[in-house]
Amino acid sequence: MNPEQQSKDAWQVLASLVNTLPPEERARQLVEIGKLIHDLRQAMGIASSSEAVLRRDANLPPEDMELLNLIRSSVKRALALLGDFARPFDECEDVVEKS
Repeated sequence: MNPEQQSKDAWQVLASLVNTLPPEERARQLVEIGKLIHDLRQAMGIASSSEAVLRRDANLPPEDMELLNLIRSSVKRALALLGDFARPFDECEDVVEKS
């Protein structure tokens, strides 16, 4: 199994465990998970913006451009992982709202 699928499966298992909590505790945990996701996305946004600002300097040496490319791809990957992480918990929120 590839690492991306393993991450998705792990988040799904965690979401399933959250779903087994009593409604009040489940709601509390989902709020905390939502805060975590928000904070991590905000940090990734700052990293992405910083990379874009640094990229404006057209006179960067190739090794610096390579580092900026690595930052860009890493931020995109982290945001995709956060999306994978958030998706199962969105389903949990639906369960909490119906409770």
